[in-house]
Amino acid sequence: MLNEETPFHERFEDTKDSKTRAVRKILSAAIPSVVSSTAKYYKEGPTLEQWNLAYYVTANTVKRSMKNLASDEIPNIAGAQKISSIAGYLPLNAKVKEESIMTNEKVINFIKDRAPGEWPKPAEQVTEIYGEWVTVPKSQNDKVVYLLHGGAYVMGSALMYRPFAYIYAKKSESSVYSLNYRLAPQNPYPCAVIDAVSGYLHLLEKYDPKNIVLIGDSAGGGLVISTLLVLRDMGIESPAGGVCLSPWLDLTHSCPSFHENAKYDILPTPPPDPRLESRVHYYAPDEHLKIPYVSPFWEENLDNLPPLLIHAGSAEQLFDEIVVFSGRLAKSNTSITLEVFEAHLHVFQGIMRFSKGAKVAYGRIGEWIKKVRAAKGVLDEKQRNDLDFNGNFVGSSKL
Repeated sequence: MLNEETPFHERFEDTKDSKTRAVRKILSAAIPSVVSSTAKYYKEGPTLEQWNLAYYVTANTVKRSMKNLASDEIPNIAGAQKISSIAGYLPLNAKVKEESIMTNEKVINFIKDRAPGEWPKPAEQVTEIYGEWVTVPKSQNDKVVYLLHGGAYVMGSALMYRPFAYIYAKKSESSVYSLNYRLAPQNPYPCAVIDAVSGYLHLLEKYDPKNIVLIGDSAGGGLVISTLLVLRDMGIESPAGGVCLSPWLDLTHSCPSFHENAKYDILPTPPPDPRLESRVHYYAPDEHLKIPYVSPFWEENLDNLPPLLIHAGSAEQLFDEIVVFSGRLAKSNTSITLEVFEAHLHVFQGIMRFSKGAKVAYGRIGEWIKKVRAAKGVLDEKQRNDLDFNGNFVGSSKL
């Protein structure tokens, strides 16, 4: 039985075997899925005709593993968080250096003044947040990519994202700073936003903002937009630009593709968690889901943001919200490049790293970062055209 008087963020306790149970859940789904998906591919063909065997098997295996991990009546959140904090592989020519930050009191007070309802205790005090640098031989010391990881605001880490930090460092010839922003449900909204904005202010102590580009995928992509909105609203100078890969922009799930593309995409549909009571998400209560710093999709004023590059897969569940949001950005005075990758899934750049589409995407990201940084975030008409600011469609031949 739950004690209804217990604060929401205190209802989630860790257990010693949480990591072991989570690993077993994943493996018990992944291993059989590879075999069954391969057989089904040759018998029935792929879910989407553009998918080759590797793409089909990977999609099915990831989807089944994530569904299995989330299938408990009381989801093992602690186990998922521990797994996602395992350090990813880095080549020998990469270097890692820890540099943590302290959350910024001005940011805390600014968001608190605009927060409706109850203010969660974890957001009140200044606290230390882990962060780390990943560099490669070609990294320029004065050029920074600020990385905010994905994971639905409940999992993910800078350590897990080291392989992606390496790719971004290599493709953009930058030093990559990756932040372990606090995770829900133990640290609900606005902790992630406070941490992300505080991390940017920490970087401003040493770096020219026009040499900084933010990047994030899924929840991290949504957090990039939330961070840029807070910076604008606080009157703080923006970075040169922001890159969002399959950004999660609408936590209310109001767009059709969230349901229509579920038969293709890899996002799990977990059972109701009794600890949530009537809530939909761990990150924020339902009555707060339309706050723009939670769901940027609902922000009415999209003017005066730095240039943005947004990637979406046409088969992903978040496709509609990304396209609608990008269309509204195009009508504002914010420069926007939307690139749609046909038949690709949510955050295919990471999950389907072997695909041609992922390789094209990483090349485009590096090219875009270099150009927007050289332009110092202020683009003339030629630069807009060079960067395909009218949008770019990548056909399935790139799969």
